[in-house]
Amino acid sequence: KCPVRCELKTPVHYQVITGLYTSPHLVNFNERIRVNGVPIDDESIIKYAEALKDSVAESGASFFEVTTLIALKYFADMEVDIVIAEAGLGARLDTTMLVEPIISVLTIIGLDHTKYLGETVEEIAGEKAFVIRKGVPCIVANNSDNVLDVFSKFSIEIDGEFTKSSQICEISNVVASEQGLTFDALLNGKRIEDLKVPLMGLHQIDNIQTALAVLDSIPGMDFTSDLIKAGFESVEFRGRMEVLSELPLVIYDVAHNPQATEVLFISIEAHYPGRKIIAAIALMKDKNSEEVIKALSPYAQQLVCTEIPGHDSISSVELAKIGRKLGIESSSIPGISFAVDEAKQKLDDDSLLIIFGSHYFAENVYDKFGMNHPFSGSLEINSLT
Repeated sequence: KCPVRCELKTPVHYQVITGLYTSPHLVNFNERIRVNGVPIDDESIIKYAEALKDSVAESGASFFEVTTLIALKYFADMEVDIVIAEAGLGARLDTTMLVEPIISVLTIIGLDHTKYLGETVEEIAGEKAFVIRKGVPCIVANNSDNVLDVFSKFSIEIDGEFTKSSQICEISNVVASEQGLTFDALLNGKRIEDLKVPLMGLHQIDNIQTALAVLDSIPGMDFTSDLIKAGFESVEFRGRMEVLSELPLVIYDVAHNPQATEVLFISIEAHYPGRKIIAAIALMKDKNSEEVIKALSPYAQQLVCTEIPGHDSISSVELAKIGRKLGIESSSIPGISFAVDEAKQKLDDDSLLIIFGSHYFAENVYDKFGMNHPFSGSLEINSLT
């Protein structure tokens, strides 16, 4: 989440209207398209979808392609100043490549969407490298040397360039607590102390460093230290180490690939040292289930395996079989509500439950714990054709 309506101290005092386009959504389609933090209304979605209906029927455009067109048209009509557009899969063939950026960003590359992007991080990096454009600033997060080599070769081929976030921003004095993260930043020589962000997870440090580097590099804008601090303190990111219950302690996270899973469990240990970890997991069939469970195996004492209602998920029996093969005490309970109840029965004052594996059962999890759904949109859309 970006600061939604920023009053910037620049040579001219002005306000910035920000459009944000992300995917997938947790509960409602409206979450994907926001202006100043407010999701698009149902009426606008229907209006833009109706206008595109004939073109979609003729071209066979995909769900994501139509969604992207709706987002861009909405942002244009709302006269936004800045759009943050997240690519759907990669970059080379992604619909968001329609956008002519003022700055591009490449975050940490992991093994995900391997069916479409490649089986190795290097192959995936080769797809995502197309975000780099000639003459456009590009900020790259702290990726492995192998990934950076791919980006470097691509940049040379197109006469483009990128800057590593660590060259612009240094993060120090990081403290992880149950309230989030506190840290200091050195941003292009300017020191900002005692920054606070109400997000948990050590992986957020890479994201924060990248975000700060981007803020410092946006052409024509100068963000003050006070504005940056206020923006980070107001950040909200549902579905990432989100606390659903304090007593007992229950956390939800959408991590669904091996790298994200390992980072998740390392972060849990950092924020909640000494706690015994019970994990409840559900995964879609296109995920590398064995590698995901292998990533959690050093951390979780017990595993409760379940399934995602209405989606093509891996059977809970298969997940439990993998867990037992890797030496984790594992049980199989297909229904999410019953699986959560079973997992909660295993908790005591010195343990916690992490429910993770997908965006697609967020609604079930929130309803189980009586949590409000993200934002106020209402459309449940799986097809716009």
